Amino acid sequence: MEKIIKVCSAAIVLLFASVNAFSSDGSESSNLVMAYNCYKSGNYSQASIYFRKAVSESSSNPESWYMLINSQMYEGEYVQSLRDAETFEEKFPDNSLLPYIQYQKGRAYCMLGRNDEAVLALSDFCHRNPSNEMYSNALFWMGECFYSDCNFETAKELYEQVVFNYPDSEKSKESAYKLDIISQMEREEKLLYLLKMTGEEYLEARSSYELKFRKMMAEAEKKIQMLEKENIELKNSLDSNNSKAGEK
Repeated sequence: MEKIIKVCSAAIVLLFASVNAFSSDGSESSNLVMAYNCYKSGNYSQASIYFRKAVSESSSNPESWYMLINSQMYEGEYVQSLRDAETFEEKFPDNSLLPYIQYQKGRAYCMLGRNDEAVLALSDFCHRNPSNEMYSNALFWMGECFYSDCNFETAKELYEQVVFNYPDSEKSKESAYKLDIISQMEREEKLLYLLKMTGEEYLEARSSYELKFRKMMAEAEKKIQMLEKENIELKNSLDSNNSKAGEK
């Protein structure tokens, strides 16, 4: 988890440094400077506003678009993020940030419940970028799509890849948690099958199971939101530390 955050943080620090360099001689947009400052402080809503103004200027660059899309993803503005990701692909088809934009595009589809499109986008990202640090994250989000569609067998395979092949991934804990839920559901299903075969208390057990399943889903969602919040807080802390170190 820390490895991925540090890599992303290092890229952001370089971008901050470039903005500071430009702003020092007055040649950079004040909107861009404000946008980076808001982003560093975790104010993604304001950052999105300033980045939007910055990319509309003649001096807009791929880094500004990248940070705009990231800010929107943090704010849950998934539809607009998708539109801007498509714009990025058209404007900067050969830029080194393109794989990260394509990853965010797949994740946005996932968050919007457009699971088929998400799986296509994320699987294409994985095929094209097998060594990218976001590869394990992409596997996790594909797992989430299949899990949401109740294709637990495929979801399980993807979660297992994250847990066993990428134990240091920031999505490893969440994947392990989902594997526990799937395992518990499998045990419950076996029990229900036995009850159905014997005809004993099947309807009552089924009703109890469905209530329990809904409760587990709700608890799982809360747990994932908590883990996501922890990841964001840790990322913001590392961003702040790295930014201060860069200023020195």
